[in-house]
Amino acid sequence: MTCFKFLRGSSPFVFAVFQGLLYKFIFSSTFAFFGQYLNVDGHQFASMIVLLRNTASLKIFFSFLSDSVPIFGLRRLPYMICALLITAASTFTMFILPMPEPYFEIEDHKNTGCSRNISSITNMEAPNKALSYAILFVLTNISMQWADCCVDALLTQKSMLEDEKNRGKLIATIKIVQKLGGVVFALFFAFAFNKVAYGGRFCSFGLEFNHMALVVAVGCLFTLVYVILFTNERDIEMGSKSNMKENIVNLWRLVQKSHFLKLLVYRFAVSFLFGINTPARSKVEIRWVGVEPMVKQVMGVIINLLSAGAMYFYRQKLMHANWRNLVLILTSLEITLRMLTEVVAIFGIVRNQFAWYADDLVNGFMHMWVHFTMALIVIEYAPKQLEGTSFAFLFCVSSSSGSLGTAFGNIIMSQFDVTNDDRYRNDTLSDQLAVFTTYLIDWGCALSSLFFVFLIPTQKSMAKKWRSEGEERLWTKRAVGFLLVVVFGFCSSLVLSTLTMFEETRCLPIAGGSGCNK
Repeated sequence: MTCFKFLRGSSPFVFAVFQGLLYKFIFSSTFAFFGQYLNVDGHQFASMIVLLRNTASLKIFFSFLSDSVPIFGLRRLPYMICALLITAASTFTMFILPMPEPYFEIEDHKNTGCSRNISSITNMEAPNKALSYAILFVLTNISMQWADCCVDALLTQKSMLEDEKNRGKLIATIKIVQKLGGVVFALFFAFAFNKVAYGGRFCSFGLEFNHMALVVAVGCLFTLVYVILFTNERDIEMGSKSNMKENIVNLWRLVQKSHFLKLLVYRFAVSFLFGINTPARSKVEIRWVGVEPMVKQVMGVIINLLSAGAMYFYRQKLMHANWRNLVLILTSLEITLRMLTEVVAIFGIVRNQFAWYADDLVNGFMHMWVHFTMALIVIEYAPKQLEGTSFAFLFCVSSSSGSLGTAFGNIIMSQFDVTNDDRYRNDTLSDQLAVFTTYLIDWGCALSSLFFVFLIPTQKSMAKKWRSEGEERLWTKRAVGFLLVVVFGFCSSLVLSTLTMFEETRCLPIAGGSGCNK
């Protein structure tokens, strides 16, 4: 009984660890399984990421449902249970699906091992098999986002009960636990996903993709049981009542408030500009740099360790730093380091997989700091009874605009034909310049995001001031216009990203292809 009391309320920590496992599986698979095993095109690869990112847009609906419709008097736990059950079912389905043959031929050299012959194709249909797995990945991510928004709401409620000096430290601790868990899972996937068929070095040692899906399914079931036993939602609800009609009115009023609308516009603009990524990155990484899954995962281990340490440093030293200055400095450094490592790889000056990830060692925790800063601002802005919805709305907007940015970037960069494998086989100066041009567009868009930093407050004191002013100042027409843009962006990016998943349409320039007549 004493042990039960001690563990009561610890479910967000266990959920954070499982979240690290699931996301390591998803993003390891996008590189090793989709990029290497099935050999999907560059714009398909980018759109796979977009489809996964688009699922975050659904958090607003899940969060509002959780905030407004309690089940058995609980607003979080019942929905977490449903979401985790769907996650377990979808990952188990990946396990039982028959595995397709790899795209490239695997040559067995008997005494000297084996290798992948990229000049010999054994399964031309492999990229077309990506669709069924992509659908399962999207379903898995949707259900995980559903559970995640409930945990976010729980943590936001708990953080709002903290005093101003310590507000946000609980979420910071959760992030540290998540990163440390990510270290263990990155090591696991580094060895498990290192077969030759997945771009690695091992002939027989390691697990197949479907076996790793089973590992995730089992982990999900364990997390489900733990969440049921050790979630203390009743301790923080304290008799609060939810009313859907009232919450709809309050949500619309919140979106009209000047301080919250400025924050939404900031996330939309920044995510859109950062979403304009070159579709050449996956090809450069695989064909020119020669990144292996094992090295990618080992670097992930180091990045997670640094991120956990950096998050602890933020928790101890930067909780009261100027938010605008943090975003300006971190974003500038992140883009500068990216430019240095990517330029030397594109022009063949240094094509080393360890050098390729040098910027990620720093950028990993820089990005997390910026993300965490946004979470601190939301805690200051979130009204009661809309704790989850406020948090989800921000990231829904961010996800939609980021997806729109990627789809927009695919259209712009389709004229450079950087998803064609011949560019990377020939590797001439003209090929390098074409790839470099798309990277210039990528970097320029990212740097332009700095012009919007004035839309966020400098610290908690300014956030409070803006919030009080927002109670008096409603921007109704601007809110309507903004929401129309967000809805258009979400629908457009979803359609354009889906086009890349079908053989008949992925060649279209609007989908990022080089033209179907070529």
